Amino acid sequence: MTKRTKISIGILASIILIPILTLTVWYQVYQQRLTDQLPSFDLFIAETFFDQDDSSSWDSASVDQKRPIEWQLDHKQFEKLDTVLLSLTNLSGERFYYMSWGAPFSHFRQDLIIYKNGKADTIPFGGQGCGTGVYVAPLKGKETMTRTIYNPLMFNPYSNYDLAIESDSFPDQFKEVYGDSVAIMFSQASYNNPWNKYKSQMMFSDYIMVSTDTILNNWRKGKQIRLTETEKAMEEHYGMKQFGQ
Repeated sequence: MTKRTKISIGILASIILIPILTLTVWYQVYQQRLTDQLPSFDLFIAETFFDQDDSSSWDSASVDQKRPIEWQLDHKQFEKLDTVLLSLTNLSGERFYYMSWGAPFSHFRQDLIIYKNGKADTIPFGGQGCGTGVYVAPLKGKETMTRTIYNPLMFNPYSNYDLAIESDSFPDQFKEVYGDSVAIMFSQASYNNPWNKYKSQMMFSDYIMVSTDTILNNWRKGKQIRLTETEKAMEEHYGMKQFGQ
């Protein structure tokens, strides 16, 4: 190997190694300043080298930008005051991130429409309060996120406190709160990197319509679960703590 060749190889190696070493140092610095967010190299690249677009994780997307997903929600589950299973599958063909408090569907929203005597009363989601501990978690293409939660209708939507399911006065209380029927919609905030096809957006399920008479008929048959604790249900949206999520 000639001297000129050795010099050329050394120069080429420097050209290759210096950017790699620089990027490695930058990534280490990025990791050190993270608080709640788990380190992810693609998030680091997006933050360091790309300008963020004007899309928001909390906004609806236009029809042509709506991310292909599939919610798996069995409306029959909501006819019993018990646990329900929420599932969402990513059909977009690319990885995206969803807002999380450490588990799937630990940082999501729900909106209710209560029908009483022919009139509809909309109860939009009122906010999740403190954002401490929130980070974005990845969901790969064709991957499904799943979580078991308490049926939201086990709680008073105006106060987030448990309803008195074991009380003899429960049917009257339940009818007073939820009227004749209830429509439930779930939504999940998501984030996409700037190079993805689909932008950051809020993902919405279809509404699930539930009759309060059907719920009360199942309640009279003893088809309900007793809450492990009587406590105020906060931002976790009734996620079952004993599941370790």
